Amino acid sequence: MFHHCRNLYMTFFAVSTALAAGGCGLFIHSTPISKLPAQDREVLAGNADQPQAVRLTKPAKVSGFEVAAGSVIKADGRDYRLQTAQPLAIKGVTVPAASWFELKKDTSIVTGDVYNWNGVVHLGGPQAYGILEAQEGDRAFFTGNLFSNMQLTQLSISTSREIGGRSLPAGSIIDLRDDGQIKETFTPGEQKQLATDREERRKERARQEQRCKEVCAPVTDFAANARCMGNCRN
Repeated sequence: MFHHCRNLYMTFFAVSTALAAGGCGLFIHSTPISKLPAQDREVLAGNADQPQAVRLTKPAKVSGFEVAAGSVIKADGRDYRLQTAQPLAIKGVTVPAASWFELKKDTSIVTGDVYNWNGVVHLGGPQAYGILEAQEGDRAFFTGNLFSNMQLTQLSISTSREIGGRSLPAGSIIDLRDDGQIKETFTPGEQKQLATDREERRKERARQEQRCKEVCAPVTDFAANARCMGNCRN
């Protein structure tokens, strides 16, 4: 019985080790560029062995996108970006040509490195999204199931314009409701003030937590101390 269990353990250990080694060895260095055949890409930056940016010479599938020849993939720190050579329709939502998609790195020992779209697009041209007329350079953020039922949730504008009855400067953010209507707008100054308010609230919570720990420190019983902390926080 001992030998049988030991054999099962050794078999499980060997399989697990092989999977881990296979995952790291076969997949860990894979990138959206390295997955493309060398003859299907033109190196724009870096070298043939370690390209940092390439242009597709043939249509290809990149991180779930079917993109045309002429599209560009480039390294962006630990992540990548994909620029579409032609307008891209994703389940009825159109993204104009020359737009940049952010591809964020994720890793596991089973699948290795994968680069998934995070919903952010830096628009390459004008495009209407419901009541909004987005322009080149705007940063659009889509949520939902990105390849089947996505919707525009937020737009950061690159130039000043009139939106929702307000004259908004460049860098302003427009938050949208589920029905596509404008929920709120925030100028850069308002964004800075919100960030300051959030930080002040965080510091106040930390000060309150410290005060509660000091007040309840004499209560050594675990349950009683928990009740003391709960009452203090409230």
